Amino acid sequence: MEQQLLQSIRDAADADATRRQAGEVQLRTLCTQPAAVYSLASMLTNSQIGVQDAQLVASALKRALKPQDMDGFGLEFDKLPGDIATAVKPMMLQALCHPIRPVRKAVAGCISTVASTQWPAQWPELVPSLVSGVKDAVQTMSEESMRAVLGALNVLAELCDHVTSDNAVEYM
Repeated sequence: MEQQLLQSIRDAADADATRRQAGEVQLRTLCTQPAAVYSLASMLTNSQIGVQDAQLVASALKRALKPQDMDGFGLEFDKLPGDIATAVKPMMLQALCHPIRPVRKAVAGCISTVASTQWPAQWPELVPSLVSGVKDAVQTMSEESMRAVLGALNVLAELCDHVTSDNAVEYM
């Protein structure tokens, strides 16, 4: 499924309008299957995927997790089977260490999309995982751990956008 998804994603980003429209239709069709979300998250953890592809995959994952009325593909995270949802969360957190900043930023957007409906009730370990990653990074000071810090900060910034003074009580 990964190769089919990747080709659809590439086609959906193509400059040729006919190819782009066909790619978008195929991508929407594929993203109605829960396995597509798993495959997209798995691709983000693959260090062999190119930078442009990783950005496109992260964008497709975010759209797959959004409701249709918010320009998404309609396969919302809450509708995923439990085993897939459980597997995807750590993959997204792992992808926060991607060496390329725009990819980390896109992955942070995916996590934020999930967190907007899952955190804190169904994903209570999200913030502790992010904070733990920051603490570990300070101790090791490796390049990968510093990328994890930047990725975690992107997620926290996006979470702050969701939590306003009007809805802060919901998150307490």
